[in-house]
Amino acid sequence: TPSDWFQQKWVEWQKALQQWHAKHGEYKASVAKKEAAKAAKKAAAAAKEAAKKEAAAKESEEKKEGDAAPMDEDKEEKAEKKDEEKEEKKEEEEEKWVEWQKALQQWHAKHGEYKASVAKKEAAKAAEETVDFENVDVFGVNDIMNIGASTPLFKDFQFEDWTMMSLRFELHLLAHAFRHDVEDPERTGIHLDHLAFYYNKYF
Repeated sequence: TPSDWFQQKWVEWQKALQQWHAKHGEYKASVAKKEAAKAAKKAAAAAKEAAKKEAAAKESEEKKEGDAAPMDEDKEEKAEKKDEEKEEKKEEEEEKWVEWQKALQQWHAKHGEYKASVAKKEAAKAAEETVDFENVDVFGVNDIMNIGASTPLFKDFQFEDWTMMSLRFELHLLAHAFRHDVEDPERTGIHLDHLAFYYNKYF
């Protein structure tokens, strides 16, 4: 019969395994969120470019239609009236235009400074969050839940990996539990022929 020592170790293992599964789920969700944001940004840029091209094509088409269609008298009168109004407001608009250009230049300069600052911060953050996973020493990791940038050591685990890891621990615990529970110095381990029997006995 499995001892209290075995039961305690088994409960501790189950708790640790649950924490690892939770961390794995959090990491996967975080990666998926970043990928979705990246895809959305790319789609938005593509949509913006498509809208820009569509607007340019529409403007070009309208211009061609305007050049091809003869202006009637009403349109000519409206055009002349519009020109007169422009002349009357020309001086006032020129002054306002100069003021607007100055303000616009200031805003562009400020926008450029802000974008440069954000880009610098993002580059620094990306550099900090980069993990050279291929060269990680798995036996030298201090925290398997976070080897850097909140990345768990088991970030790429699949169902088979979790199953094999659990089986390895169960066999490890079984070997130690048997030696602990049998309390016989002459029986230090389980014979291979009896492994299935004791595995079913404990698990």
